[in-house]
Amino acid sequence: MSVVSLEASVEERLSNLRVEAQQRRPPPVTIFRVPPFVRKGNPAAYEPRMVSIGPYYHGADGLRAMEDHKWCYLRDLLSRGASGVSSSSLIQEMRSLEVQVRSCYNEQSLLDSDNFIQMLLLDGCFILEFFFKRHTKEPDALCDVPWGLTILTSDLLLLGNQIPFFVVKKLHDALTGVQGGSRESLHSLFLGVQGHATESLPNLFLEHISGKEPIARPAAIDEIQHLLHLYYISFVPRRWPPSLDRLALLDSSASLDRPASPASLKYPDRSALLASPDKPPSPATAAPSPGPSAVRNAAVGVIPPATELCKAGVTIVRRSSARDMFDISFDGDRGIMEIPTIDMKGPLLVNLITFEQSQRSKEARVVSGYASLMGMLVHTSQDVELLYRRGILTKADDEEEVIQFFTHLEDGGTTNYDRQFFAVLYEDVRRYYCSWQHRNGPLEYSMSSRLHSVHRQYARSGRGQQQFTIFRVPSCFRKRNPTTYEPTMISIGPYFHGTAGLRAVEDLKWEYLYGLMCRKHSPEVNMSALIEEMRSLEPRARACYSEHPALGSDDFVRMLLLDSSFILEHCNKISTAEPETLCNSGWANFTIRTDLILLENQIPFFVLERLFNIIFGAEKFEQFIEVLIWRLGGKVEQRHRVLSESTEIKHLLHLYYISMVPTPSREEGATQNPTVYGMTCISELLHSCYMPPQNQQEQMTKWILPRATEMSEAGVTFKLRTTARDMFDVTFDRTKGIMEIPEFTLHESRLPRLTNLLAFEQTLGYKTCVLVSYVNLMRQMLCTGKDVELLRKRRIFVNALADDEEAARFFGHLGDGASMDFERLTYKVLYTDLQRYCESWRHKSRALLMRDYFGNPWTAISVVVAAILLTLTAVQTYFTVFPR
Repeated sequence: MSVVSLEASVEERLSNLRVEAQQRRPPPVTIFRVPPFVRKGNPAAYEPRMVSIGPYYHGADGLRAMEDHKWCYLRDLLSRGASGVSSSSLIQEMRSLEVQVRSCYNEQSLLDSDNFIQMLLLDGCFILEFFFKRHTKEPDALCDVPWGLTILTSDLLLLGNQIPFFVVKKLHDALTGVQGGSRESLHSLFLGVQGHATESLPNLFLEHISGKEPIARPAAIDEIQHLLHLYYISFVPRRWPPSLDRLALLDSSASLDRPASPASLKYPDRSALLASPDKPPSPATAAPSPGPSAVRNAAVGVIPPATELCKAGVTIVRRSSARDMFDISFDGDRGIMEIPTIDMKGPLLVNLITFEQSQRSKEARVVSGYASLMGMLVHTSQDVELLYRRGILTKADDEEEVIQFFTHLEDGGTTNYDRQFFAVLYEDVRRYYCSWQHRNGPLEYSMSSRLHSVHRQYARSGRGQQQFTIFRVPSCFRKRNPTTYEPTMISIGPYFHGTAGLRAVEDLKWEYLYGLMCRKHSPEVNMSALIEEMRSLEPRARACYSEHPALGSDDFVRMLLLDSSFILEHCNKISTAEPETLCNSGWANFTIRTDLILLENQIPFFVLERLFNIIFGAEKFEQFIEVLIWRLGGKVEQRHRVLSESTEIKHLLHLYYISMVPTPSREEGATQNPTVYGMTCISELLHSCYMPPQNQQEQMTKWILPRATEMSEAGVTFKLRTTARDMFDVTFDRTKGIMEIPEFTLHESRLPRLTNLLAFEQTLGYKTCVLVSYVNLMRQMLCTGKDVELLRKRRIFVNALADDEEAARFFGHLGDGASMDFERLTYKVLYTDLQRYCESWRHKSRALLMRDYFGNPWTAISVVVAAILLTLTAVQTYFTVFPR
């Protein structure tokens, strides 16, 4: 065989393989269940109120009444169909599409095959018959009620309430007798409709889905994903974002630091910046690419609210000749911003935003950009009133509701400023506002701009609405031993990402990611899907850190994926005893375990949970919790309490804390509303700081305990508690004077664990203080080496440190920086009993007698002999004085 023929045969074989792979490739996911962090601001906007379409809300309470109407619609639709069309034939059509339809949903449906097919048939026929009745204006119990018609139309345009459009198309073809499904065959309506032969199926829907004329129509029916997608491509303009290269010309024309007057600013031609909707901007006309900082300054837009703009001379008017509601413009020379009337209802707008976020198109995200812009303009009731007066808002809702709507409009959305359509408008407004502040006071502008920037950052990332869970350890904790809070082998999270001494493990993380991908339970899971999942969690994950991560979006998403993959694969290898590169040596195994429970070395737990559910399935997650607890060194027997905790697990250190530290009992808890000793004003607070009253001194002294040796001198007996539930199970019997303490091993390896647990417990506020109470108890008892020696001889402490003095210093510095409300002390009763026992004269005298006269057998014998001699002497004296 010649070389040419060999190349031809190989190329032919590869071509055939490509065709086969393309045919086997499943369709992309097009229908998504809206994630919780997106819906939290306005959950009702994503849920149907009257009819369920698709599997996500099938059988939901409150929607079952419509199921009977669906059967009536199916009956009516079959009566209109072509001859020979029956329910059996439609069922066969739906059965042939089942696998393809199921792959369109990002969340697998729990419906079995028959119920799933029945749902497709009823929902698809309901959509067709619903629009047919509206078109022919036939009497209908649902359409004749105005509010019913409005709600039904709204329900059909919810992202999670959809079925694929090809299902509706298939039903339409079967009912009209069309075979083959060509595009030309769809230009006729159902049998019995006269005078509309030129209308296609999408045109039928568009005619009645909105009262407006579409600005565009789908080029091909096969590109329509579902009804919401049909609405999006028909009523949302498709425009390419302005090129960042050309946008940078705006940044170079005038500096924000040295503003010029609007008349002196040289703007590029707007027609060149707004590219054609049909094709992207040509790179040939672009200016030279600026540096990263120039691009960032040009792209990131933050503008003041509407009332602030008006103070700066901007005139906001209603745009009457707008092409659509997104056609917002700003004239930088005259300072006029024109905004069309907002004519889109809330649920539809938020679902369009969420749908747009799920698309991977390179076109500008017009709806998301519109939401971001309106969120900047509307901050207060004054802003809302201003837009009311200009006719931009219709005065139908409460002002506070409007503010909340625009504030949460962009919840869960990720703003890619490279695709921000309004980037040019941002620059124009900022430059105009900048020229105003140059004339009217730079301080006011700089502070206002900073506040607006912070507001947008918090609104976009969720910071301020979501509590921090991963903190930087304050200097008051780490000043004694800062290395206990820093990883020594592997970095998890952004705080130590890229640290010089930890880079060696970064390459191994890629190997662990590869190993994890090999374990995936579904072939549909690929790298692209994992990246998209991590990207959807990015805003929520960033909001968990008290110190804003400096990583860019791509680096942050990559870090989340690599770090979470490492944790999952590492624990999986450890639990299955597979060979692992990192854990071949004992010190590495221990070091990794310690690094995974450092407070600053964490990623949010929901990232791990999401990745685990994708790779292994949600049904195995409880078993993974057990593996994690075991790997971290916690108590696996506490897994039931961990899984039953009402609070969400924040990260691995929190999981370890829950498995190790018990929940404080009610009887030892404190008041629900602690106060600073009844202070009600600042003057009382200052008085308490400089001139503490007598009762406050008494309050403080009652939480001070004697040292262990002093307790022993007062008659307290220390014993090892062998039946303890945990290390915190310390008890004191006030009748016998016996204090029982569980065994505790003093070792350097325990210092990082205890210090990070203690620092984490401080982040919980005053909700619980079990660990800090234990540390405070030990710090007061073990002040010197003699105190440690006393408990060591009682086998309570196993001291693996250099000496007893070192052990005393271990506890002395363990709680440095920790603060505690003594009213919530876990050992409150124990403190009271110990103080009363040690202050008793009877117990002190008895202890002195036992220590000085019965401390060893010889002194005891001497005391007994002396007592006998004293008794005999007394008897002899008596009989001498009183002889018989």
